[in-house]
Amino acid sequence: MDLTGTGQGQDMAEAGTRIVADRYLLREPVGRGGMGVVWRADDRVLGRPVAVKEVHLQPGLADEERDALKQRVVREARAAAMLNHAGAVTVYDVAEDDDQTYIVMELVEAPTLADVVQDDGPLPPAEVARIGLAVLDVLAAAHASGIVHRDLKPGNVLVAGDSVKLTDFGIAQIKDDPRITSTGIVLGSPAYISPEQARGEATTPQTDLWGLGATLYYGVCGQPPFDRGEAIATLTAVAHDELRMDPCAGPLAPVLRAMLAKDPVQRPSAADLRAMLTAVANGATVEIDETQPGIPAVQAAPPDATQPIAVPPRDDARVLPVDRRPWWRVPLVALLFLAAAAAAVFVGLRSTDLGGARPRASAAPPRDVPGVTFVTYTHPTQGWTVHYPEGWEVQPRTESATDFRERGTGRYLRVGFTDTPGSDAVAAWRGAAQGFARTHGGYREIRVEKAEYRGYEAAVWEYNWTEGNVLHAINLGFVTGGRGYALNFQTREPDWERSQRLWEAMKERFEPAA
Repeated sequence: MDLTGTGQGQDMAEAGTRIVADRYLLREPVGRGGMGVVWRADDRVLGRPVAVKEVHLQPGLADEERDALKQRVVREARAAAMLNHAGAVTVYDVAEDDDQTYIVMELVEAPTLADVVQDDGPLPPAEVARIGLAVLDVLAAAHASGIVHRDLKPGNVLVAGDSVKLTDFGIAQIKDDPRITSTGIVLGSPAYISPEQARGEATTPQTDLWGLGATLYYGVCGQPPFDRGEAIATLTAVAHDELRMDPCAGPLAPVLRAMLAKDPVQRPSAADLRAMLTAVANGATVEIDETQPGIPAVQAAPPDATQPIAVPPRDDARVLPVDRRPWWRVPLVALLFLAAAAAAVFVGLRSTDLGGARPRASAAPPRDVPGVTFVTYTHPTQGWTVHYPEGWEVQPRTESATDFRERGTGRYLRVGFTDTPGSDAVAAWRGAAQGFARTHGGYREIRVEKAEYRGYEAAVWEYNWTEGNVLHAINLGFVTGGRGYALNFQTREPDWERSQRLWEAMKERFEPAA
């Protein structure tokens, strides 16, 4: 895995020379997450290769918080070690060395689902359904042992051919084990956290079905179901927004819709979910039937079946009123998770109608990007215009953000808008960067500074982060005519240099509202 720009230099300087607990020789870093580095290592006692997770605790923590996170590390090892399942990455040991904690695990030479999708694009629904079945089997074993994973995401699903393994029970909740709580520490990945986690409520095995649903949505569509670009907006969408099913989900759509129900009670049972995923994996279709609660939960069908499989709601399903509180009334436990992100440069967003606009051919495509034909999009109510490559998709994300995305590569331009811009863009970017760093693995800040852009009051925030691959992003914020704009361009690090001409062309051809 490419670790360019994530502190690799120091890691590589130590590779092959560090010995942990007089036993484990660290060879090379193979991955990085929000809480540390994973090394390929040698167990010099048993003579076998292993993976060693070196856990990094955030500097500046109070003693109570540091102790709580150390307990979390031990709890992660306990959770994984309790599982006796071929689909769970095995934990061998927990080692302490010079006040540093290490978790020693089975070494699995396989890409994550995040890697696979980012490198090769979204997968066919039947293949994603088979991956879901494999993960569901691991979850069944975990839930039977009283363990809830609570952090299911594409980066924790390892895929190598027909082999699928689930790793990183880093915030697992073990039944009857006291919860670790500390002010300001809320754990999880914003795009894959469940609504009940976002609201600070208790987690159950149904929480993992949500995470699995969001992960499978990513596998088949190439993006999380409620991604809104910024962490606090994503968290709010998870808790309150209706699911917008992408057509790319195909026959998985009704299954994903059931898994991503806001109310955990309305999600399918593990048995029902297994039947539905099996149907999709075998080429059949699934239909949610709310009018026939008396028929069997799933009607079996042969692999070549063409008729739908009827799946009524569960008998214990209940409908709760949707909580439509604005984000500033989300419970404190959720806001603490993303406190720094609330300082983002663009606040006080106006409700707008995102429909109606259609791209049209641009009369003067930029000449500085050979081989690229541009089309033009004008926002129907906000009035700004962007030129983007033909073939890219226009994806309105929220009332304040619209994506222009190249499918299968992870490259996109996101345009953010507000009619109440803040007064200090540099300070706001710095606040947003602090929040982003706490919730995204491998964050490395390149720059946060004032910028020259057409004479506008502007600031730029450029950085790397890791989710499967190392990603490179730049945010340009500026104010003109009393309106604030953010142009957020992102691509994989290896593609950054060749994408510069495109970024410059799109940036310079952007037209603010008149």
